[in-house]
Amino acid sequence: MATATETGLIARWLYATLTGDSTLAGFVPGGWFRTRAPKTAGVFGIFRLQGGSDANVAGGGRMAVEAVYAVYAVGDNAQTLEQASARIDALLSQQAANVAGGRILSCVRESPLELSILDDGIARETAGGTYRITAQTS
Repeated sequence: MATATETGLIARWLYATLTGDSTLAGFVPGGWFRTRAPKTAGVFGIFRLQGGSDANVAGGGRMAVEAVYAVYAVGDNAQTLEQASARIDALLSQQAANVAGGRILSCVRESPLELSILDDGIARETAGGTYRITAQTS
């Protein structure tokens, strides 16, 4: 029986990949957060599960999960956000990896993502993309 969930594997891989790059850290100095950031100034990043589906096999077992994640930087400087978005794409697109507890089989950008949001009463912009990530536990 698997001890990790596929979405947990994906979240750990995303966090390690996004925080482990010094170039991206220069564009996103406020850090990376899963679903919601604490009140923070400057540019920070968010990755969140948008949806997905299970790849099931005969007998009811799950072979893998295909999940869609939104991955984006939040801030107020368009140039910085554009650079962060390009770096996110360079780090995540067309990737696969072995991770503790399983594997990231593929990561492919589905679409760019740019939104205007109201974050605790402050108008901010976002830039990044949505990524279809397929993962399998060991």
